[in-house]
Amino acid sequence: MCTAPASNVGITFVHGSVARHVRTGERGRYSIRLAPGTYRVKIARARFGYSPHTVTVRRGRVSTLNISIDTGIR
Repeated sequence: MCTAPASNVGITFVHGSVARHVRTGERGRYSIRLAPGTYRVKIARARFGYSPHTVTVRRGRVSTLNISIDTGIR
């Protein structure tokens, strides 16, 4: 299992017809401001899957969302 941070990964958060994009840095970190609501999480290049697929953003809170990407390496 590979546990290294995933750098340069594009992440899309979708809420209704609104899509917001962010890309991870070299240490696998990202930061994005989102309006409150429930978002679908999309990672186009995650061929073997990822988790979680949704996130709920609450008003007036800062949250951390760690995303696990299955690389197919065992």
